[in-house]
Amino acid sequence: MRSNDARPAELARLAERYVALAFEPRRLSGAKVDLYRLAQSRNIHTVELKPLLADGYLVVDDKGFSVHLHDERPSVTVIGEASEYRTLNVKQRFTFAHEIAHTMTYDLSHETPQPKKSMMDVITGAGGRDAESSLEAFCQIVAGLILLPISGLRQEEVLGRFGTVDSVATVLRIARLFEVSPEVVMHRVTASGDSDALKPPYLLTLLVRKSDKHDIIRAYIYTPTLKGIARQPTLYSRMRTWVMRTPVLKDSGILDANVGEWSRSIHGGVVHTAKKPYGRGNDAYFVEMKYNPQPAM
Repeated sequence: MRSNDARPAELARLAERYVALAFEPRRLSGAKVDLYRLAQSRNIHTVELKPLLADGYLVVDDKGFSVHLHDERPSVTVIGEASEYRTLNVKQRFTFAHEIAHTMTYDLSHETPQPKKSMMDVITGAGGRDAESSLEAFCQIVAGLILLPISGLRQEEVLGRFGTVDSVATVLRIARLFEVSPEVVMHRVTASGDSDALKPPYLLTLLVRKSDKHDIIRAYIYTPTLKGIARQPTLYSRMRTWVMRTPVLKDSGILDANVGEWSRSIHGGVVHTAKKPYGRGNDAYFVEMKYNPQPAM
């Protein structure tokens, strides 16, 4: 599998190793990880919700850390003292997990956590970009590992007896079960150390978000068995560019249609492609491609 510049494979492997070292397996189990409990294990003492220009940020102090999350309804929660914790939405849960990931780059043996320069150097090297960009990519990957632990994903009641993420419907079901976005599910499947085992053959699923000028590929699941039929997508690239480089779709009209289904015979089989809306708005959609090889007569 070729490396994707947006999420280098080396950085994903590094994130998996650090998560295994930083968290006890029992804290990353089940269908919904308790982020407040996990935060307490990383010396996060307070979670403050308030209106912010950003999704959230981490503050280091002489007691450990505090996490600040965007919300129009202000509240302050002292972890370990509250009898009931504030329920977070999907976006807030991801931001919370992202800020927990940032604590992994600090030495917690000091009263005031100290940055681990050696760890930052390793992350920067694996990320292949500047230190800040590599760190943010690392924390994005770790957030997905925290919210969608492989032990939970691998349960038969989650993936079924075939043990694969085989459709958009499966992606959406997993997202609801773990209270994450479909984007997180797709990144998790693609970046997992056993990603090939999580994907059935001849499958491609895209999550595309619209902007003012272009439709941008935000996540994908791709199996190498589709090579020769469809190129592996590139994260955060234009959907139009990918379609124009995919002969089976180039003249299909998929770019102009809001929804639709297309079938085409190719390479002794049939390629089925569907474009499906995502969410209540009109700013995102899924594309699902499956190839069904036909046995020779």
